[in-house]
Amino acid sequence: MRKALQKIDKLNEVEQANYYTLYGRIIKLREKTDSSFLYYQKALELYERNKKPDSVLYSKILMAELFRYRGVKDMALKYIKEAEKMVTPKTPADIRAYYYNRRAAIEAMLGNNALAEKLSLKVIEMQDSITNKETVVYSYNEYGYIYEHSNPEKSKELYLKAIELVDKHNLLIAKVDVLTLLSRLGDDIYVKLNYLEQAYELAIQLGNDDMIFAVSRRLFDPYYRLGDYEKAAKYCRIALYYQNNQSSF
Repeated sequence: MRKALQKIDKLNEVEQANYYTLYGRIIKLREKTDSSFLYYQKALELYERNKKPDSVLYSKILMAELFRYRGVKDMALKYIKEAEKMVTPKTPADIRAYYYNRRAAIEAMLGNNALAEKLSLKVIEMQDSITNKETVVYSYNEYGYIYEHSNPEKSKELYLKAIELVDKHNLLIAKVDVLTLLSRLGDDIYVKLNYLEQAYELAIQLGNDDMIFAVSRRLFDPYYRLGDYEKAAKYCRIALYYQNNQSSF
């Protein structure tokens, strides 16, 4: 990816913006959110200059999500409100669904659960017209998250619908996320471990260092509480290894 960026001047401005967007998304996964924002900004400027309204909208949603991820509520709301003004019935279904999905996450962060639920249901209802099924999965996740404490059975039902979708479309990365969410429900430590071990095996299969780190870190505590110090130590070592050896971009 870095090599591609080094040759970016040979591309037209829209192609450059596409690379900046992709690179910004990648480095966000590495927690480099300041750099990610700068790349999103570069992309936004180029899309605006070249009059690409759908791409401008998508950039604003990405920026809103970035600030939600960082917990900066006012900035997340600023960018998602800017995005709201651009959404029309002619907006491509995938971008419109992504807007609803990230808006739902932001509204949930702000405590507006009723609106978050309504937005999540919009995505679920339009799922047949959405190409990127991960957006539908994450809408089930957002919907389920609302009920984790007040109605864990409903939350579980929604997460299991997300599992059905990831299995149908072979969305393995999304499945790791849903299995991790399922592990948070209920008090049965063995059920928790079952979900986390499945998530860990998938993360290994995918070779996804970030997910291996995140899941192994979660596996430490239940094994420690069970008194299985050997496995607790194993996952602690794995988490530390991946924390110290994550690739830099």
